[in-house]
Amino acid sequence: MESFVGYIHIRYANLKRYFDTECSVKKLLLIFLSSCVLWYYIGARGRKDLREPCQFQKVPFSSSVMETLKLETEVKCNVWNSFVYFDNTGYLHLNHSAIYAAGFNQSQLTCEYAIVLMDGFHGSKLVDKTILTKPTYVPNDFVYVVCKTLNRKTVYANFHYNVNTEINKRDLLPDTQDQLNIVLLGIDSTSRFLAEKQLPKTLDFFENTLEAYPLKGYTRIGDNTLPNIIAALTGKTLVESVLSTSGYPSLYKEILKRKYIDCFSEDWAPFLPPHLVKYPNYTHYLRSIVVASKQSEFKMFQQTFNNNTFEAQHEKLCFGNNFKHNIVLDYGKQCIEKYRNKRKYVFMWVTELAHHHPEYLSLGDNDAHSLLKWMHTSGKLTNTAFVLFSDHGSRYGTLTEHEIGRMTKNLPLLSLYLPPHLKSRYPHIHRNLKYNAAQLTTPFDLHETLLDIFTQNFKEQIDFTDNCVLPRGISLFRKIPSRRSCYDASIVENYCPCYSYQPINVEDKVVQKSAIFVVSKINEMISKSPFSCKTLELIKVVSAKIQRIPQNSNTNQRSSVRYVVVFKTFPGYGMFEASVEYSHSNEAKLIGNIDRINSYGNQSRCVSEQVDIGYTSLRQYCYCA
Repeated sequence: MESFVGYIHIRYANLKRYFDTECSVKKLLLIFLSSCVLWYYIGARGRKDLREPCQFQKVPFSSSVMETLKLETEVKCNVWNSFVYFDNTGYLHLNHSAIYAAGFNQSQLTCEYAIVLMDGFHGSKLVDKTILTKPTYVPNDFVYVVCKTLNRKTVYANFHYNVNTEINKRDLLPDTQDQLNIVLLGIDSTSRFLAEKQLPKTLDFFENTLEAYPLKGYTRIGDNTLPNIIAALTGKTLVESVLSTSGYPSLYKEILKRKYIDCFSEDWAPFLPPHLVKYPNYTHYLRSIVVASKQSEFKMFQQTFNNNTFEAQHEKLCFGNNFKHNIVLDYGKQCIEKYRNKRKYVFMWVTELAHHHPEYLSLGDNDAHSLLKWMHTSGKLTNTAFVLFSDHGSRYGTLTEHEIGRMTKNLPLLSLYLPPHLKSRYPHIHRNLKYNAAQLTTPFDLHETLLDIFTQNFKEQIDFTDNCVLPRGISLFRKIPSRRSCYDASIVENYCPCYSYQPINVEDKVVQKSAIFVVSKINEMISKSPFSCKTLELIKVVSAKIQRIPQNSNTNQRSSVRYVVVFKTFPGYGMFEASVEYSHSNEAKLIGNIDRINSYGNQSRCVSEQVDIGYTSLRQYCYCA
């Protein structure tokens, strides 16, 4: 009972502040959640596999995977010269040489710009339209430029950006050796394995030249981006963050309290972490033009005098005449450069590059390497902690059709750089980070580390004793106990990387039974939806593995058995992976999610978020009639 009390104290003591004590509905919800906690704790006590110290499974490498990661054709954005440009002082200029190169002279064109502002959280609007005839100061970060001929034909349209420090109205303080800048570069759907193969220059420079620390046991705690990023930014689960009524999370309170500038650049409009962590108002926020680019009235193209038209290609990779990831990196770089010696929190998140096609990740290697090299040679890393990380590995696509892809999707990239002066003054941090490289770590730990950096909590801490209940999040500056289990770290079973498996024949009767059971679960889900989804049938089992759950020595019951099956269904030829556990009474139980591991394209076009955003997950299962 003492250990239970300690567990509740460490993991859930802060639940009180999520609820108004005068609200009876929230009281009931608190009681419900507490019951769930009790049920989970009691259940986990009997599940020794969850509470066993982590032993990472060996990842079998196959050379055939490298063929999957090769780019079959060269990928380029349709390059054209911009008709306007920003200088470093925030003035917008006509680019006369580009205009002439397109066959025009200045007297034939009228160029007009408008400032781009957010309109709510999901829309953008144009204000203060102005004809550009001479260099003009723009008191904002974003403009949309349209150039027309004398007969009103549009021959140029594009977004332009410039980090304008004058829009910041808060007092800022300088960075110091103790009050470090924090720069985060996140790349969606990038496992440690994928990064090593597709970002070799970046990782070599970061981890060998700059001596950043690779955290090779970093494990996801949720299925997709949001739960993993929310945990890293707030130290909370997605549900806890949504229910929170405590205002800004502690990390963002420190940003404001310690007078940091804050910048966030992203490349995918639905990405919502700032909104969900109750901090939607970054001072510099690239979202304005990302959202605008998805609105039909905003085009991006250039047309020459001879009617040659250059438009954006590769919609998921390109933004006008540049790669999206380059826009994200450059906007972050401008924040770093223009605020010079001021305290900076810069968060860059690249979604589109590797999300659907892991082979495209290699397109960002030179650019990420260049950013790091620039920061190093320019001295921008002197008082900076830099985090290179991801949310999870590839969840679907060609890579997950290989065993190594499915095994490494739970192990996203995480590597941490600290300035040499900090490591020399606090040698225990260096020692612990080297040790923690092979330990089980999570986004909750990353959050505690970021909080330590903000609050200058660099002093050595007492090691955890063998009998103490471990907190959910442990700063990476502390020694992570080797006894830590997935249960200790709040990693659910189907994301736990600590299990070992053995292959089993796909024709095995129990394997076939398991696949049929999972297909029935999919059909059960889609049959309850308001959408017209066809009933799925099992085509074949592609692969199967078996994992035996350790037997409870206090009983005479035989151990339960878990099967991990990968199978294909018709119609749509969807490929799925799921875990099915059989108890001693041979009763089947689905463990965790059913993961779609190949792309579904527009097969689920009838599943609309406008009906209910809660149905979004059905897209991976529904083959629309």
